[in-house]
Amino acid sequence: MEEEICVPPIKLKLLWKRDLLARVHLSWGEKEDRGKSYYGKKVFLALERYLNQNPVEWDFLPLAWELISDFQNKVFNVLKNKVKFGQCISYKELAYLCGIPKGYRAIGQALKNNPWPLIIPCHRVIRSDGALGGYSCGLEFKRFLLKLEGACSNSGKF
Repeated sequence: MEEEICVPPIKLKLLWKRDLLARVHLSWGEKEDRGKSYYGKKVFLALERYLNQNPVEWDFLPLAWELISDFQNKVFNVLKNKVKFGQCISYKELAYLCGIPKGYRAIGQALKNNPWPLIIPCHRVIRSDGALGGYSCGLEFKRFLLKLEGACSNSGKF
C-alpha cells in the first residue's frame, strides 16, 4: 500500500509492506494532504508539529526493520536515540558511538541507504569539518531540515 502525506513544503510518500513501513520518499510538496489511514493521519499531525519547529518522536510508526541489515539497524538506532532535534553529529562521531571508530565511510553508506529519511534523522549527520556531506534527498533538503531544526548553526558551512 502507498499513501502520500503533505504539509507544505514537505511531502512524504509512505510505502507499506504487510502493515510495516518499508520506505519513505521525502520530497517537496505544495498541496496539503492529511492522509486517509490511521498512520497517515498521525504522520500528518507529526509532520505539522515538526514544521512548527517542535521535536517529533516517530516511535508510533511500525518500521520494517527486517528489510535492513544488522549494521544499519545498529547505526539507525544509535542515531535515533542519541541525536535529537536541533543537534548534529559527524559521521566520525557517529561511527565512534556505534563502536567502530574508523567506520565513518561505512556509516555514510548505511545512511545513504536509509529507507526512512526524516523518521531516522540521517540529515543530522554532517562532515567533521562542518560541511553538509551527502543526503539521499538532496543537499537543498538537508539544508532546509537543519535550518528548520536550528541544528549545526555554528558550523557556518551551509
